[in-house]
Amino acid sequence: MTVWDFTNAIMLNKKQLLDNVTEKEFIPYIINKTLSYHRDCIFYANEMNSRSYLSKNMQNDFYLNAIKPRKRPFIKWSKQIDDVVVDLVKDFFGCSVRQAREILPLMDDSKIDFIKQKIDKGGLND
Repeated sequence: MTVWDFTNAIMLNKKQLLDNVTEKEFIPYIINKTLSYHRDCIFYANEMNSRSYLSKNMQNDFYLNAIKPRKRPFIKWSKQIDDVVVDLVKDFFGCSVRQAREILPLMDDSKIDFIKQKIDKGGLND
């Protein structure tokens, strides 16, 4: 039993998978994060975030009873951009970290390689 089995049970088939044996695999943080990527589940995930003191069983029961069962599209989790590349863009353009993160999606790998060559200060390379 994995945490993804619990999210599938919550969103699709509404089966009660949580018992004393599987309670260890129920990770509220990951389930809340997974549900927060869907528009119709975001408020339920927020409620459970604000009530993290509830037991795992109570959280699971809330989700099973509150969220309507239906097929939802797979949504990839967003990942933070590599800080080394952000620092390169920041130094090259002389902007803030926030602005560098906004600029970075507009650049392809060839432009990033060009910036690496221009910013290279010498020394040993990894």
